[in-house]
Amino acid sequence: MAIAEMSDCATFQDVRHVNVTYGDCEDAVANDQFPPGWAPNMRVALPDKVARDEVFTVRTIINHPMETGLRHDKTGLLVPVRIAERFRCLVEGAEVFGAQLEPAVAANPYIAFSLRLSESANLAFEWVDTNGDVYAIPGHVDVVS
Repeated sequence: MAIAEMSDCATFQDVRHVNVTYGDCEDAVANDQFPPGWAPNMRVALPDKVARDEVFTVRTIINHPMETGLRHDKTGLLVPVRIAERFRCLVEGAEVFGAQLEPAVAANPYIAFSLRLSESANLAFEWVDTNGDVYAIPGHVDVVS
């Protein structure tokens, strides 16, 4: 978002999505950053029980290096782009919260959001990375009267 004040004291505001491209003319790429079978550690903190329609906080973190494709490894090769691009929370299979992550997000992204349930539910927390790999963990919250 950009806001500019003009000489007549009027303000101008504009919002634009900017795509940042990565140089294809760069050096060779390192291939050992993510060994075969690599998977991040994920954690979700949520209450075991809540009152009906009580608003509660869900906290998530994924242990992911969020490689932007701009860093060189110790041998001088570029580390390829690999980020956790998308996060979503599903309640009984329906998405209730989602976030699109960009390369500027720091390593080990932490996401917190509020949720309200009217009945006990199974939850799923999914992260999708640049390769299309999906990492998921389940959760459950009991709703008590």
